[in-house]
Formats: sequence, structure tokens, C-alpha cells
Amino acid sequence: RTEDPARACRPFDRNRDGYLSDSDVPAFLRGSSIGTQFLEMRAQFDANRDGRVSRSEFVDGPTLVFDAADTDRNNALSRAEIDAATARARAARGG
Repeated sequence: RTEDPARACRPFDRNRDGYLSDSDVPAFLRGSSIGTQFLEMRAQFDANRDGRVSRSEFVDGPTLVFDAADTDRNNALSRAEIDAATARARAARGG
């Protein structure tokens, strides 16, 4: 089952304003690796550069992992592409 991307971002929208922004990152995580990852994600998805990620920006945002796995650029992942991407991810983690 594929989850609705807009629904998937709801748990991260802690203040329920419809955007993912700095105010959604708990204070104790700011400055941590998770906080840094949030800032990187926001930079990738924030198309209008207003400092927040709207649901539409999240849903329509970049698909970097998919794009890296889709080596033949046909917008579909074959079993071979999934297996190769999984192997690359494991190797990158040292496993």
C-alpha cells in the first residue's frame, strides 16, 4: 500500500499550520544531526524559498532516492533497479 505523501508529512507538522518549518523542530533537536537533516530537507523541498515547506511542496518535491534508483529513467523501478539500489545503500553503510 502506498501512503498519501500529504498525510505522511502530518506527524512532522507539530503546530498544525500546514507547513514544515523551524517551529516544528523541537528545541532539543535543533543543532543535532536530526535538526541538520531537517534543514537540508527544507532546502531541497522549499521551492518558493519562504523558509517553510507546504504540503504541495512536500508532495511535488524532489524524489532524489527514486531518481537515483531509476537508472534507465523510465519513471518505474524494476526489481533489478530496486535490488541494485538496496545493495548500494548497504555498501554505503558498510554492510
